[in-house]
Amino acid sequence: MSASLRVLYVAQDDLSKNSGYAFRIDRIRSALETAGCSVVVLGFCSDVPAIAADVRRTRSPLRRLWPLWQGLARSADCVVITSIGAPYNGLYALALRCAGKRVIYDLHDPVMYSLPEVFGRGLAMRLAMRWIGFCERLVDRVAVATLASSRRAAELYAAWGWRGPIRVAYNIRAHADAAAPFVSRLREEFGWRGSTVVVYAGGWQKHVRGLERQIAAAIEARARGADVVLLLVGFGDRAAFERLGASLVAAGALRFLADVPPERLDGILKECDVALSCEPVGYLMQSKYFDYLSGGVRVAAIDDGRDLIHAFGDLVKRLDGTTEGLAQYLAGSPHRLADDEVARARAVTRALDSATGEAVAQTALAAGSARR
Repeated sequence: MSASLRVLYVAQDDLSKNSGYAFRIDRIRSALETAGCSVVVLGFCSDVPAIAADVRRTRSPLRRLWPLWQGLARSADCVVITSIGAPYNGLYALALRCAGKRVIYDLHDPVMYSLPEVFGRGLAMRLAMRWIGFCERLVDRVAVATLASSRRAAELYAAWGWRGPIRVAYNIRAHADAAAPFVSRLREEFGWRGSTVVVYAGGWQKHVRGLERQIAAAIEARARGADVVLLLVGFGDRAAFERLGASLVAAGALRFLADVPPERLDGILKECDVALSCEPVGYLMQSKYFDYLSGGVRVAAIDDGRDLIHAFGDLVKRLDGTTEGLAQYLAGSPHRLADDEVARARAVTRALDSATGEAVAQTALAAGSARR
């Protein structure tokens, strides 16, 4: 680019959460800056922000519109919007275009497929999806480029009829392979010294994250006599999963930790053995899997061609995804990755991170050369 592209990234979720959403925004910001852009992340937060951003600290729903307004009002060449704003993104993208700004669409989730999984397929949702589909088509017409968080998401949207170019930018934390300064003693604290520790780090959401299957598998594995315990690190509907795993909670085999900053999570992962990729949808490539594998945690996944298996190959144990299959695997006392496997996982992560940087650089070039 002949001159620095001025970019505003409009974040539409709480940036105080140590979430894959926030980490992705930070990674895209970093890649855009490496490509020569000047970038400002606009957002809101209920507490201290987890990433560098220009934020409005608020719990008021109305004041959470501040980033959207700033995206329109501030001077910039280009504005990045995310799929979390699906119900209004079409009109917002059009307003940005009318304000003389180019639009990049950061497709965190393929919402035409993911929203019905989250909210069901009742009449109200089917009607809502007609509107959201219209908005997505409008974004496609307006955006100069689209970034997708996974290969499968890009393929799904291309098959759905997305006309603009889609590049894959994986959700990888920039320091995923750095040494962790934090030393965790959770095995000692929880009395799990000889246990097989299954870990999940992320949002505690019903139906879409596979947590119901993980809890059921842990219960069945323990019924078979295995010393299997489950650690959930993150945020969300804790009460629902406590009820679902009541027998595990009573046995001290299910623990919850509030979301933690990356350096603390890295330390916690050093005490865990295995993680499961058993979401009912295979198009998510979340930051947690790079964290797990780079941190030495062995990952087992449903063998349905999901990006995790496509990227990491035989480093990922392949399962049928049934509760019985998951329980049998956990009852076999899976161990952490060996040192050579960790080295391979980190090499794959670095390669995908480099490819992500290149995809973002190409997107910046497309945005810089697009006509106003």
